Amino acid sequence: MPVHATAVAPPLQQSVKPMTPFAHLGLKEPETLAGVRSGPVCAPCAGELNSLEVTVHPLDARTSQVYLRGVD
Repeated sequence: MPVHATAVAPPLQQSVKPMTPFAHLGLKEPETLAGVRSGPVCAPCAGELNSLEVTVHPLDARTSQVYLRGVD
């Protein structure tokens, strides 16, 4: 099943305080990066408990960094 991405959103200007930040992995929060695309893995369960959000950040023309965030 293909992932349907939402429109590219501009990066957030304020600080993001997620429950489990990616900073402990040495990564920036995906919401603060330019050019990212995000979407739920399971469209009907978006934002519900036990859903999964995938965010893709293009690093260059051939490489992207993929972020996965689960909601539990």
